[in-house]
Amino acid sequence: MPKWPPIFLYSKDHGGDSLHRARGLPQLPSTRDTLLDSTSSVAGFVPMAYHCEAQIIKAMRVMNVVNPHIRFVYEDYKSLPESMTKRYELLDGEMLMVPAPTTTHQIISRNIEFLLHSFVRLNQLGTVLYAPVDVVFGAGNAREIVQPDVLYISRERGGILFNDEIRGAPDLLVEVLSPGTEERDRTYKKHLYGRYGVREYWIADPDNAAIEVYVSAATDFEHPTIYHANDTLRSALFAGLDIDLQEVFDLR
Repeated sequence: MPKWPPIFLYSKDHGGDSLHRARGLPQLPSTRDTLLDSTSSVAGFVPMAYHCEAQIIKAMRVMNVVNPHIRFVYEDYKSLPESMTKRYELLDGEMLMVPAPTTTHQIISRNIEFLLHSFVRLNQLGTVLYAPVDVVFGAGNAREIVQPDVLYISRERGGILFNDEIRGAPDLLVEVLSPGTEERDRTYKKHLYGRYGVREYWIADPDNAAIEVYVSAATDFEHPTIYHANDTLRSALFAGLDIDLQEVFDLR
């Protein structure tokens, strides 16, 4: 008997940024699928699942029960098809869409990754990665998954690095703010990172050309140190590295 992943529906509610699981629909096989490209909606939802049989489409047309309160778990996240163009994070049982980044976002993220990677590689300190990559916190059905813009894992924490995901807290996580994710980055994700032992959390703010550096303190972060465009950022994680914020926010 093949494993059949759940059917997902994309909600236009809540800012259009979440997936919900449908009740009362047949399950779908994980192979021989084609993407269901439909503009029709069911009870306010647009199908985002895969199908391979005509009766699946028929079932979706007659389905009238959607429960947006069913919590997603790790297995649901991993069952999302790799060919989906949208990226998601799993936070507190919700599947939240990560909007496509702007070019400004990408340039700033690239600049940070380049500066860190060059220094870390030269000094053999560990590994620097950039999105998309899954970082998994917690265990069992309480697992949460994020896709930070940039991350650093020291050699001492190298055991959390696996081929398909990061299992545990990196030393550093970096998020570049976007309008669609700023609240999430500043609130829920900041507390999540602090709770699981991320040593430093950097929030890069493109609008103000600033980086907020949060340093771990017990189960949360200390009040941030804020670096502006003419400042030089120094971190205890990278002794000897001076990051000129003009380089970070150079959009050329």
